Amino acid sequence: MMCKRNIQPVGVDAEKANCRIVFYNVENLFDYSDDPETNDKDFLPDGKMRWTQAIYEKKQQNIAKVIKALGTNENQLPELIALSEIENRRVLEDLIEKMNPSKSYKIVHRDSPDERGIDVALLYDSNKIEVLSSDFHTVELKGDHTREILEAKVKIGGEPIHLFVNHWSSNFPSKKESEYKRLAAANVLNNAVDKIQAKDKDAKIVIVGDFNDQPSDKSITQVLAADKVGVASAELYNLSSPWQNSPNNGTVYLSFKKTWLTIDQIMVSPALVDQHKGWQTTPQQAHIFNEDWLTYERDGKKIPSRYISSKGKVYGGYSDHFPIYLDLVK
Repeated sequence: MMCKRNIQPVGVDAEKANCRIVFYNVENLFDYSDDPETNDKDFLPDGKMRWTQAIYEKKQQNIAKVIKALGTNENQLPELIALSEIENRRVLEDLIEKMNPSKSYKIVHRDSPDERGIDVALLYDSNKIEVLSSDFHTVELKGDHTREILEAKVKIGGEPIHLFVNHWSSNFPSKKESEYKRLAAANVLNNAVDKIQAKDKDAKIVIVGDFNDQPSDKSITQVLAADKVGVASAELYNLSSPWQNSPNNGTVYLSFKKTWLTIDQIMVSPALVDQHKGWQTTPQQAHIFNEDWLTYERDGKKIPSRYISSKGKVYGGYSDHFPIYLDLVK
């Protein structure tokens, strides 16, 4: 990646945030119709999850409730909503119907090569955001397929921002055995960022996603060279790094290990923190949205309340991930 100046961040007032970027792994937002091109058999009315229209509709209502709550005030939704674990365009259209019936929100999406048919996507308020271009970067894996990395160049308030949406491969069958997949994704992302910065060293870039790696893992620290603000060697600022150091904080909770993971993360190019003009942010503007109503108590901790178990028991929650968000100000 391109070298950067080591400049102290500009102070940002949270009260003046005027662009919010959300990322949310919505955990298996499938429709209830069979797609012969993908392995979605569990999420059918006669499948393992007994995924009926009623169950689907309630899941959609719950996700819409979360997104509405993530707005900067009671009547304003987040301007940019990045999502993972969505099956197709239909579920996005249905979600927009529930969260924004006026349909000012538009979609950036395409079906990925993932065997289960789950994708990443971006919803944006077309009254405030202009999408200048979009691309989908394929992560080539030997004998396997995974989600693509979505890249969108958007214009907000007259200024361009590059946004990347990620959902890297899981830790199955183990973190060590699957690491090469996440390293491959990191290299694809790194190359895309390099290409942008080769044209504009001060490009403003936001990277969000479920990386299935933590801020201290090799894919993040070595391939992307992402670290905390103020670390001289950082080529990206990982605004989520401080979350990993908290024993009672994270975006996902592993019950069998009784531990939190920070696998949903926000990274930005130094230009968004170091520059004194245009859009800017600070580490204090990156948040985990973990309101009490999104949780249930386990092991003495308030953890994400999921909608349905892996065995098809409906709990009625939301997702096994907490959403995260970043505020930008001018």
